[in-house]
Amino acid sequence: ASEAAFFVSVSATKDGVLAPAQQQLKLELAVLTLVAMLGAWLAWRMGGRVIVAPAMALLEATQQLQKGQLHVRLSTCLPGNESEFCSIAAGFNQMAESLQQQHQALEAELAHSQAVQKKLQDSEQRYVALFESAPVPMCVYDLESTRFLTVNQVAIQRYGYSSQEFMAMTLLDICPHVG
Repeated sequence: ASEAAFFVSVSATKDGVLAPAQQQLKLELAVLTLVAMLGAWLAWRMGGRVIVAPAMALLEATQQLQKGQLHVRLSTCLPGNESEFCSIAAGFNQMAESLQQQHQALEAELAHSQAVQKKLQDSEQRYVALFESAPVPMCVYDLESTRFLTVNQVAIQRYGYSSQEFMAMTLLDICPHVG
């Protein structure tokens, strides 16, 4: 048996040959488009949860801090999740905690200052009452110039000068032997 070449000739139109390949190509493009759209939809949904929602939470918490609501904190991420938003949330919470502590310290300092100021005013009122009700002449004068700063009613009655006249005088005018 000899081996002879065998040729077959077939006649076909161009459209007849390419039509199945074009049909397959269209089907593959449709599937690819569907997969791309599904991927875009998933990315949009995931982006909303992974990027937009945390960014909106951060913005809202920041606005609340600006309004003086210092108790606001962002939810922290689970261990092992080292995303940028987890780091930002942790930093935000530290900042908010520091602001709250500083605010509380300032409030405590203000309350202490107000209490000290009240005690000082009470003490001053008691001193003025004691000064005014003393049965003996009393005066307050400047140590350097010896000018009178104030005198009580008993001093006005005893020496016969008005309060304004005393303010124009020095201690040496009343008691020359002091100088």
